[in-house]
Amino acid sequence: MKTEYPNSSDSNQIINSKASQHRLRFQVLPPNKNLPKNDLVPAQPVEEKPVSSTNQSESKHFSYTKWLIFGSLIVTAGAISQISVYPEIKAEAWLESSPDARQVVQMEIPGKIIKILVKPNQYIPKNDKIALVSSEELDEDIQEWNLRLQERVSALESSKNQISTTEAQLNQAQILEESAHFRVEQLQQEIKSIEIGVPTPQNQSRLSQINSLKENIKSFETSINNYEKLARQGVYPSERVNEIKRQKLMIEAGISEIQAQFEATKKQFQDEVKLKQDELNSKQDELKRLITSRQVTEAQMKAALATVNSQIPMIEKLQNEVKTRQNRQFQNKVLRAPMSGTVITPNLYQLVGKTMPKGEQILEIADPTQLVAIIEVRQEDGDLVKPGASVTFNPPEPGLAPFTTKIKEISPVMRRDEQMQKSVLRVIAVIDSSSETLKPNAKMYAKISSPHPVSLYENVRREFLNLFKVRSL
Repeated sequence: MKTEYPNSSDSNQIINSKASQHRLRFQVLPPNKNLPKNDLVPAQPVEEKPVSSTNQSESKHFSYTKWLIFGSLIVTAGAISQISVYPEIKAEAWLESSPDARQVVQMEIPGKIIKILVKPNQYIPKNDKIALVSSEELDEDIQEWNLRLQERVSALESSKNQISTTEAQLNQAQILEESAHFRVEQLQQEIKSIEIGVPTPQNQSRLSQINSLKENIKSFETSINNYEKLARQGVYPSERVNEIKRQKLMIEAGISEIQAQFEATKKQFQDEVKLKQDELNSKQDELKRLITSRQVTEAQMKAALATVNSQIPMIEKLQNEVKTRQNRQFQNKVLRAPMSGTVITPNLYQLVGKTMPKGEQILEIADPTQLVAIIEVRQEDGDLVKPGASVTFNPPEPGLAPFTTKIKEISPVMRRDEQMQKSVLRVIAVIDSSSETLKPNAKMYAKISSPHPVSLYENVRREFLNLFKVRSL
């Protein structure tokens, strides 16, 4: 026996008839002021019509079909929700220079920043001017070293003047010593000549005269003896003999006179020798004094030369110290970039007029071709991010194309974002092919492709929580 099913319109009529059986009828009346406010007029009940058994079976069959369709939809949705997908984590990121590609510019000496010649995010080549610095401490240090240098130079000039004076005194002493020495030798030779009996030329002539006269006297004496014999014999006249005797007496008187002159000359010569001896003694004493003075002068000369020789290296050292500080002052007055790169230090204008100690950081320069991206991933998505995962960056600047790289490392510690009231995980990605248009501290939008699949349901759930910022239970 074939069972006929009602069509959809008949089913709707059956459902409506069942609902009308239990529905109360109310009568709508116009407002009447005479009636009390709490009095209600009930409507006349509608007579219920009995439902046939055929209608009841048709309604039960429709209910089964509805639940079957609903269950199929649930099963299909559950199956679809278990499909594996690779989720993508979206997050904000910013660029930083690689730690190995940074260099800090520090104060070489204590001083004051006069002027900053660069700006944040400005690219500067190596050895380009960065800032002008004034150092009062270095100026005072240079002044102190200059004073030391001037003292040494003055001492050197004094020593040189002393050398010149001492040298003149030494030359004079040597001349006087040589003159005194020559005179001493001369006097010694004269005295020695007297002592060995060498007469003076005048006395030598007198001695010759005396000897000649003595020879004449001997000749006269011989003649007198002979003539006296002859006179006694009467052969020779006695007057002639007497004449010869008178001549002899005259010669003897001449000899006596010459001898007296000789003795006088000899005595004069002896007096002269005594004077020479006294002069010799005086010259010898003078020579000793001159020798002592020369030795003292030579000692002063040696001391002055030693002082000069010792001052010259010290002066050269002080000059080098002053020159080194002046060069340092010149070099530190203009600070230059130690490398080519981008200035990544903000608020540089705050450094102008600031006095900074030695070694304090002024600014930091980074190589723009060696960058890393710092990505902040929500704590809820931390389990989906792994090292080596692919990440795509979209620069906010118009005209810059997206680029893809890999995650290098993940921070083992969560960072608390107090402003957003959430915990984030710092993820670092290395940018292999950096563009010159990318700069440190630039903001980027990152999309990380997780290498681990999750169910479609889990992915939708995460997106829902992320969209409405709902904390999962």
